[in-house]
Amino acid sequence: MTDIGANLTSAQYQGMYKGKRLHKADLDQVLARAKNAGVQKMIVTVGTVKDIKFASPLLRYDNIWTTVGVHPSHANTYTAESAQIIRKEFQNNKKVVMYGEFGLDYDRLQFSDKETQIRVFKEQLLLAMESKLPLFLHCRNAYTDFFTILNQFQQQNSYQFTGVVHSFTGSLQELQLVLKSNFYVSVNGLAFKTTEQLNTFKQIPVNKLLVETDCPYCQLKPADAGSKYIKTNLFQGAKDPEKYESGFMVKNRNEPCYLKTVIEVAAGILGKSCEEIVQITEENVKKMLNWV
Repeated sequence: MTDIGANLTSAQYQGMYKGKRLHKADLDQVLARAKNAGVQKMIVTVGTVKDIKFASPLLRYDNIWTTVGVHPSHANTYTAESAQIIRKEFQNNKKVVMYGEFGLDYDRLQFSDKETQIRVFKEQLLLAMESKLPLFLHCRNAYTDFFTILNQFQQQNSYQFTGVVHSFTGSLQELQLVLKSNFYVSVNGLAFKTTEQLNTFKQIPVNKLLVETDCPYCQLKPADAGSKYIKTNLFQGAKDPEKYESGFMVKNRNEPCYLKTVIEVAAGILGKSCEEIVQITEENVKKMLNWV
């Protein structure tokens, strides 16, 4: 299995929650659990220039790669210097396999306003084209602007991007916009909260499907509509952050090992085996990233 979106630079894996230390760093245990659960490859998502520094130590592992870019919620931090740092990364670091995470997020305008997000999205599309990397895209409640900007850019520059719209939770109409643009669609636990979302998920062509955790966020919850398909009880024994114990998972903190539950739910909805979903998504990852 490949987790195509893991926020392993998150302070939560260093034991920090909302600026307060609640337990010791346990990223080594998180990585060990991922391996034991069959997660063979992970792509660390970078959403700020600062994240590049924190992602760097993880790249010593043979099975971990990274993205590079600025998330729309951090668009107001993007500068000419940011562009130079990002360019240096994708030119010199062979572990950078995608450009992102970037895009538009109109659900969180309190962090960066719409005008700033649009400007930075356009500027990063230029960098992304220069990098020739597949895109790791973020879109929340902004699909019309998102694809208008993206399609206009491609037409004006006679360039066709490849890549994925990650953490997809949109409507059927929004899914059709993604598929029309020929991008892959990646899902995590947030895609399976409601019955309507399960029905939308069924419309994703399997040759366009990818899976992720988006950890430490987007964990599938027992009350979610898709949880009825979970076969593996990974939640048992998880401890509150304040009551952390070495060797146990942290309650409500997602990890790459939970990718197994995403696979199980996808398999249940589509009437396929977990092995089939793994085979399908692994083939799609290879095609997207040109991994032989």
